[in-house]
Amino acid sequence: MAQDEAKMLAGVIFGATMLLVWIPIIIGFAVGIGFIAARLKKNVALWVILTLIPGYNIFFIYYVWFYVVCRMLNRLDQIADKVGVAPEPAT
Repeated sequence: MAQDEAKMLAGVIFGATMLLVWIPIIIGFAVGIGFIAARLKKNVALWVILTLIPGYNIFFIYYVWFYVVCRMLNRLDQIADKVGVAPEPAT
């Protein structure tokens, strides 16, 4: 009986520790994505809330990452066209 209680206590302590570690990280991501959303002229509140939803947030963070990369590549293409630089052909 004492071993079961010790295992349960260890599980509770581990779970609490993981929450104390992960919650500030997720909140940090939400704040950062809020700044990115404002810069991209997107709905800041929506993007922050989607970042805070457990389980969904990892997929949304990947979406934001790819969205930002695609916007950067499109912007670089616009700059190259304006300057007159021809892109190198893909091999």
